[in-house]
Formats: sequence, C-alpha cells, structure tokens
Amino acid sequence: MRKNTVNQEGTGKSSEVKLFQLESEIKTIIKELPGDYSIVIETLEGTISLKGENQLPAASLIKLPIMIEAFRQSEANIIDLDEIVDVSTVKKVGGAGILARLSSIASLTIRDLLTLMIIVSDNTATNELIDRLSTDKINNLCRAYNCQSTRLQRKLMDFEALKNGKDNLTSSKDVVKLLKGIDTGQDYSKRTRKEMLSILSEQQFLDKLPAFIPQDSTEEFFMANKTGELPGVEHDAAIIKSNGKHVYACVMFANLYENKEGKVAISEIGRAIWEFLK
Repeated sequence: MRKNTVNQEGTGKSSEVKLFQLESEIKTIIKELPGDYSIVIETLEGTISLKGENQLPAASLIKLPIMIEAFRQSEANIIDLDEIVDVSTVKKVGGAGILARLSSIASLTIRDLLTLMIIVSDNTATNELIDRLSTDKINNLCRAYNCQSTRLQRKLMDFEALKNGKDNLTSSKDVVKLLKGIDTGQDYSKRTRKEMLSILSEQQFLDKLPAFIPQDSTEEFFMANKTGELPGVEHDAAIIKSNGKHVYACVMFANLYENKEGKVAISEIGRAIWEFLK
C-alpha cells in the first residue's frame, strides 16, 4: 500500500513513479521469502506500507523505546545519565553484547549502558535499564507514541517467560513512529535528540539495511540504525539522510526458515532505498 503525499506539479509525477518503483522492487525482493513480514518506508515523497501494522516479535527493536524512555526520565530529572552503576552486581545474561563476556569491570554510567544497549545490542545492559526505568513506564511511553502494537512483556533472554507466552512485540509502523520521535519529535530538547541520534549512528551491526550503502560517501549523509534478530527473526530499522532527502525505514521478518534469507532480503531492500535516494 502506498500513500502519496506529493502534490507539487511537475515533481509530483516523477516522485510518485520513483516511489512506485521502490515499492515494486521491495515486493520482488520479498516475493519468495517464507514467513511473515512488516515493512514501512516513509519518505518525503510518500509512504510504502506492506503489512505495516503486522505485529511481530520485536527482538532487539524493543531497545528503541527503552532508550527513548531513559532520555525522557533524564529530562524530567528522574534519573541521572551520569550516575555510576556497579556492574559487578548486575545479573549477566547471554546473547548479544559484551558485558557478560568481560572478566572484570567495576562501573559504568547509565549513559554507557544505553550506548552498549544500542550499538552492540547488549542484553545485560538492557535488562539493567529495564529494572531502573520500569516496564510500566516504558510501555506508557509506547502508548504516548500511539504505538498500538508495541509491548515490553519480558526481559531479554528470559526464555521461561517466552515459554509462558510472554514476548516483546512491535510493528514496523510503530518503529517508524519511534524513529521520527528520535529525529524530529518535539517532546525532547534538541540536545537530547542529538544525543540519541549520535548513539544510534554509532551502530556496529551494519550488515542489513546499511550493507550496500557507502559509509564513506562524500555527499551530505547520515545513517543511524538498530537491528534485531532471534532464531527465525531478522529486523532492521534506520534513519537515512542524503542530499536533503530522508527515509525512515523498518523491515521486519519472522518465521523464516533460515535467518540468512531475511538478512539478505533486508540488505537488498537497503540497496533499493539508497538507489531511491540517489
């Protein structure tokens, strides 16, 4: 489904054609892919939504509202991002990240935990932040953003909760709302938005949407993304800006036979988005 927002005579038709071509290319990329998907690509020219409201396991995309809630509480003077956390007392969990693998580290700040949660998707840092921020407040933030499909219902690596039917959920439509809030939302100061964008732009996992986008481009360029993955699940969400244009994109796949198929498809969608922006 395409929602055209271009009304300018002359440029509108060309922009609509390019958007149609992008949508067609994405449909071709995912045509033979098994499983479920949820895709939203929002551009200045219009929005592509392919099952955009489809609710799927969030995997590490749930870390986006956690980051936003942390900065909300910082602006409200509820928490201090420079507060020192005794990491030696924090419960370590497996999966993505580095804290569980370090032999000894005495302390980090809450800001450090946020950075690790985003740029290397650290699950131990994430769970500590959930404890400090509270699940209810993170879910309240999702409701404030009108993210109707997004729920934080368990900590990361809590397989017992997962067996009992509790999973973290979201949709690409919701994730794009969160990306726009980080980038241009008026609920936070310019300084706060800049810091959130800076953390996202330091993402270390660049093998999905950014895979075929030249990071050393000499053009006016900005890329910030957050990935997510579980067995059978591959996601990526990104803010991409180039030459006065921008895209908010979220691509989610679930119930895949092989994760590699989803990762390849997301990288090809990233290539198509970059061609659209050029």
